[in-house]
Amino acid sequence: MGQNSCRGSQLSRQILEANVNLVGSLDKSDAMLFSRLCGFGFTIAQNFDPLIFNTDHKIYSDAGIHFGGISHLESTGLIQFSVADYYRTGISQKGFVYYFGHPVWIEFPQGQKKHQLPIGQVLLTKAGAELAPLSGAQPREGFVDFVKNQWKRFGIKTEQQTVQSTTGEAESGSPPAG
Repeated sequence: MGQNSCRGSQLSRQILEANVNLVGSLDKSDAMLFSRLCGFGFTIAQNFDPLIFNTDHKIYSDAGIHFGGISHLESTGLIQFSVADYYRTGISQKGFVYYFGHPVWIEFPQGQKKHQLPIGQVLLTKAGAELAPLSGAQPREGFVDFVKNQWKRFGIKTEQQTVQSTTGEAESGSPPAG
């Protein structure tokens, strides 16, 4: 047990040193680019994911996010980039995801066995995920509606259905426990 504990402590120290070195290698423009990228981040199943669906779209280019910048961030080790979409899996059939603390309802079609939520072309690396909360990112106006439209194309509902309860008051789903 003691030897495993020592190895775990040593590994944690090595990871911390690697992240400190990574942060030290970033210049101010890298940090600002990463902060702008994180402005497109949703929290989905306790993961922070920047949702970049198409680097050519105006919503990204207006924020200074483009293919060249994304490729550069990949070279720094903060993100992974793919021309094909990534998906967040293991999600409840319905519930909330969050954009800067703002809940956004999602609901997969009834009967669908696998709940895979498209999250775009970018994944944070371990180092990127650790640095994201420190990035100073700010929410982007209009981005929630943009994402809802993206998800609707995949058949995912983004508006909660309200039903009348037996008392006559409106009820809606609640966020999943966790």
